Amino acid sequence: MSKLGEVYFITDGFAIKVGFTTRKPQNRLNEMQTGSSQKLRLIGSFPGTERDEKYIHQLWKPLSSDGGTEWFDVTENAAHKMISKMRSRYLSIKLFASFKLK
Repeated sequence: MSKLGEVYFITDGFAIKVGFTTRKPQNRLNEMQTGSSQKLRLIGSFPGTERDEKYIHQLWKPLSSDGGTEWFDVTENAAHKMISKMRSRYLSIKLFASFKLK
């Protein structure tokens, strides 16, 4: 079973990175900013697993930025929609798991 963490979306103003961390997404942003000459910004995140991250990578593969595997040429609006979709999916699973079968 995959570890629960956060799937985050970070932009450099041109492309959007989809990544996974078991820490706070802001910490990951700070680490990435150190190695980047571009100003990076956290768009958002949702509770998820590496499997969720890979799902989005596969879904957006045709939109890969410069042939990369984690950066995509998608709009911030598309990223916000994906975050909402995946967040509601996670909340549905969590709600379902909280019910006890009798």
